[in-house]
This record gives sequence, structure tokens and C-alpha cells, in this order.
Amino acid sequence: MIALAIICAEILFWVFLLSGLFARYALRQKTLGLVLLALTPVVDIVLISLTYIDLHRGANASFFHGMAAVYVGFTVMFGPAIVRAMDAKFLRRYGGGAGGAEDSAAPTSSSGSESRKNTRRDWLKACAACGIAGVLISIAMVIVGLQGSFWLIYWLVALASIVVGWPLVTRWLEQREARKAEQRSEEFAPEKSE
Repeated sequence: MIALAIICAEILFWVFLLSGLFARYALRQKTLGLVLLALTPVVDIVLISLTYIDLHRGANASFFHGMAAVYVGFTVMFGPAIVRAMDAKFLRRYGGGAGGAEDSAAPTSSSGSESRKNTRRDWLKACAACGIAGVLISIAMVIVGLQGSFWLIYWLVALASIVVGWPLVTRWLEQREARKAEQRSEEFAPEKSE
């Protein structure tokens, strides 16, 4: 049941987001658009409530009960950025709405300092998402008791791994990209004549 609820939550998130933006910009119905956009966090509340109700009714804590908490934690932290990015796309596409073209998101720079700031900001958001998910999982553990919490403990370990692994993977990816850029520049560099 919870696996289906997670799938429905993801679908509803996108339905409310896209229909809210479509109503706001294409139909010029700002109030309807705002109501639909306001329903996106309600989906998270319903999902975690269903999770807790299922556990309270005696269901064994499963992989999906923990996944529901992780889903909610990450949508709380990363969902607003998704909404802002989609809002900027709809604003460019349909215009009007809350502001003009100057309100649309400017392209982000991938220069060193700015890129490091963005990487650090994303890591801090991931840490906060893991913290939220950890609290939600801990509540689930109180509901089911430690005896039936194997999958919930699994997710706590996974969350700790995300916090520790995120900067390591990010650094590895940055180094790999720098090596590729260096190789490309060497390939296209003019040969020096002696």
C-alpha cells in the first residue's frame, strides 16, 4: 500500500505543480494556480500520515515505510527549487503572471567560486533533508517499536551515507570533469613549432 502511495504522491506533486503553473500563466487564473501549487506540500502530509496510520494499524515496517519518510524529507528541501525552476520556465513560455521576463531565473554560472557555493548549498539542503527524514523515521520507530524497525534502521544508515558520501562523490565528479576539460584543451591546443 505504501509503495503505491509513494507513486501516487509523486504523480500528484507533478499534476498539482504543472496544472497550477498552467492555470497561473496560460489561463491567467492566478488564484486557481496558487491553490493548486499550495496542494503540493499537502501531498507530503498525506503520504507521511498514511505511513504512520499503516504502521499504527499493525503493519510491519517495510522498505517503503522508510522510503516514504525519505521522499517527504527530500521533497520538503528540494521541492521549492523545483517549483521555482518550473515557474521560471512557464514564465518564459507564457509570460505574464507575477512578474515580467526580468523575474525569470538567470542562467547559472559554472565558474569555480559560484559552483562551489551551489555545491555546498545543495549538500546542506541534502543534510537538512536527511535530518527531516531521520526525524520522520524515528517517529515511525516509536510507533512500531525497535523490534520491528529493521527497514527503518536501514534507512537511517542510508541517510547517514548520503550525508557523508555527497561531498565525496561531488568532489570526485568535479575532478573527473576537470580532467576531461584538460584533455579537451590539450586536443585542441595549437602545436608549438620549434
